[in-house]
Amino acid sequence: MSVTIVFHTSLDVKDLEPRLNEITTRHKELFKNAFSFSRARQSKVLDTEILKDEGVEFHSVSKFSITLLGYKSNCRTTDAVALLKKEFSDVKFIAMHQNETLM
Repeated sequence: MSVTIVFHTSLDVKDLEPRLNEITTRHKELFKNAFSFSRARQSKVLDTEILKDEGVEFHSVSKFSITLLGYKSNCRTTDAVALLKKEFSDVKFIAMHQNETLM
């Protein structure tokens, strides 16, 4: 079973994609072998509705996800989430396990 974390942001996709590239390059030792990153995508109305169902008033503009490549990695998903939250601390940013549970 794979573990996927979906991240919702207040950034436009055109602003999110270069930041993701910069972050994965800067932290390649953490992300290269442990996680697969999706491309930045525009959020849909359903994404905002999912957040609202979790009690969060947040308009998701863009999103991306990371998937743990295997349980053999020494990297923990919570470490990756903490690092990404820090990297995106200047914008609205929400992490959800399997896009169902807030982290």
